[in-house]
Amino acid sequence: AVKRFMKLECKCHGVSGSCTLRTCWLAMSDFRKTGDYLRKKYNGAIEVTMNQDGTGFTVANKDFRKATKNDLVYFENSPDYCVMDKAA
Repeated sequence: AVKRFMKLECKCHGVSGSCTLRTCWLAMSDFRKTGDYLRKKYNGAIEVTMNQDGTGFTVANKDFRKATKNDLVYFENSPDYCVMDKAA
């Protein structure tokens, strides 16, 4: 996600800003923009299970659409850190 939102920034060098030499670089975008993008992906993540032969995965809930290469997928739910884990 960070790479996706990189932006090109340039600075001119020269007498009185004449821009006889220009230096450019890739800079990180606004942190909020990247965070919002990742939050949206997280909220739309799709639960998957491994195929029988172990070469790929299928959507766990058939009511959901098939996952694409741009989707965020997960195998098991994240733990709830607000509830005490009695096994730990």
